[in-house]
Amino acid sequence: MGEVAWGSLLRYRLPRALFSPWPIVPLGASLSGPPSSTPIMAVECNNGECRSKFFRYLDKAPLSLYDLCLRILLVGWPGNKLETSKPSLCRRNTNNILSPLVKLVKLNAGANAQSTTIGGTAKASVYGKPISMPKTNCPLPTFVPQVVLAFSFGSHPWPLLNLTSRLALAAPDVSFSFLHTAKSNQKLSATSEAHLPHKLKSYDVADGVPEGHVLTPGNPPEEVELFLEAAPESFRKGMDMAVTETGQQKITCILNDAFLVFGCDMAADMDVKWVPLYVPAPYDLSAHIYSALIHETYAKACGGREAHGNGGAGGDLNPIDKTLDAIPGLSVMRFGDLPQEILDQGNHSNSSPILARALHRIREVLPRANAVVMNSFQELNSTILTDNLKSKFQDILYVGFLTLIVPTPPLPPSHSDATGCLPWLDEQKPTSVAYISFGTVAAVPPHEFAALAEALEAAVPPLLWSLRENFIAFLPNGFLERTRKQGKIVPWAPQAHVLSHKVVGVFVTHCGYHSVFESLFGEVPMICRPIFGDHKMNGRIEDVWGIGVRVEGGVFRKKGMVKSLELVLGNDQHGRRMREKIRGLKELVVKAAGPDGIASKDFKTLLELIISTKITISR
Repeated sequence: MGEVAWGSLLRYRLPRALFSPWPIVPLGASLSGPPSSTPIMAVECNNGECRSKFFRYLDKAPLSLYDLCLRILLVGWPGNKLETSKPSLCRRNTNNILSPLVKLVKLNAGANAQSTTIGGTAKASVYGKPISMPKTNCPLPTFVPQVVLAFSFGSHPWPLLNLTSRLALAAPDVSFSFLHTAKSNQKLSATSEAHLPHKLKSYDVADGVPEGHVLTPGNPPEEVELFLEAAPESFRKGMDMAVTETGQQKITCILNDAFLVFGCDMAADMDVKWVPLYVPAPYDLSAHIYSALIHETYAKACGGREAHGNGGAGGDLNPIDKTLDAIPGLSVMRFGDLPQEILDQGNHSNSSPILARALHRIREVLPRANAVVMNSFQELNSTILTDNLKSKFQDILYVGFLTLIVPTPPLPPSHSDATGCLPWLDEQKPTSVAYISFGTVAAVPPHEFAALAEALEAAVPPLLWSLRENFIAFLPNGFLERTRKQGKIVPWAPQAHVLSHKVVGVFVTHCGYHSVFESLFGEVPMICRPIFGDHKMNGRIEDVWGIGVRVEGGVFRKKGMVKSLELVLGNDQHGRRMREKIRGLKELVVKAAGPDGIASKDFKTLLELIISTKITISR
């Protein structure tokens, strides 16, 4: 075969199976045999610049799939430039496909292959064929390092971890460092059903709680406040730790929860891409984008006074009950459905002041992102909402519900459920059980807990209650003993599995975003008691879609709750209609999650954005 110089045009022949490597051959080598569709990859590296060419042997048809395979190999070479056509997704393992080319650029690198610059003239062989390389300043290829910053409260970490895992599996030559608090890390590890991908590693960052400090019981905003105050410095230290430990070069992209708005400034300082994930619903994002206009409109409607339940002047409709007609796509919402920090602009909100200020910055910083990723399906939006949000950002990508698998997999064997919920459900009648849960953060006032318990006892449905231990004291005296045969109370339940069980007939919920769609996938109508944040907006959508009811007056009272239970669990037209509508929505989502849905296309776009880079090879 003779010697192959680095500056030559190299051809690497790939068999159809895409696994067994074929030898590299020099430019001008003759290829005998009849015309074939076997792909040929050509790489030209002259005068410090590399260009890739892909064609089929003899017929010269382009192959963008291998364009991406080469990009994966070369990505991460700082200061280098690689011009390629728009790649298709490479779904196969490229390590074996490109191993001869990898060996070529790693010649004489030894143990420091990831950081050594090749200099002088190296001689070695690839598959027994001698190769010589003239002096060059081409750095060695490395994994593309990305960093992920998590908001460690509520259900926020799970969607971000699931998205990162999907990206890591789709791009095995890209490394991801997932930064979050030790407490959050423990929760994720305890509930994760699968091991993290090889190139995704978690790192603990400081939670901001001073050493020796005791958090005030029943005051969740305190922990959020301390975390956010320390977060910029904590995450910078976490990034330094990840880079040092992995030996990677410069981070190329920051992917973070959109609530961590300082990620925008960090990315700008580091001159890297910034991609925030917005975990709540698209209509919630729209409310924050238009928060200034909403506040101004609401203040005018109130006439300069507070209007929370006080009625309007002259018997007019209370401003809190007026619809948001001025906001594109939110005409079904009312001022009273909005998070309090939007109406108050942080002046009277009981939430964390730092979080409130961060949420106000969303409208300022998200338009600067390379793309905003949505934890939703675009097909569920109105056209007005979709078009308006697209006009606000450089790009907006809907990648589906990141805490759900679509289509829903079969339930695991009941005996594998350590909580005992699934075996208990197996003994109940179809659509008869009331499942009650208010998530991991939301708290119903004590007097409402008592009213809810009394209603459940009076209506006598079989009940499964996921109840945190610190709230058991709020139950009526003797409730646990009297309902022992009627139901089961656990500190935590596998909610997605519970809601997918055929015996669950109603879900009593706080209307958290993930809870609503877990209920939709289980085809279980809801009774909603919103508590804070986006809960009321989710509850309004649930009401508009006709897949559940709100509790009368917005609070739990025994009489109203008994009425709601009878309405949803009953076999009359109201209960049947809700189940029909929820099945129709589920079918829409399942179709949206398919290969022809927007989520599939947008995930590919996100993947290309994450791994793409223009690379120049300097001399």
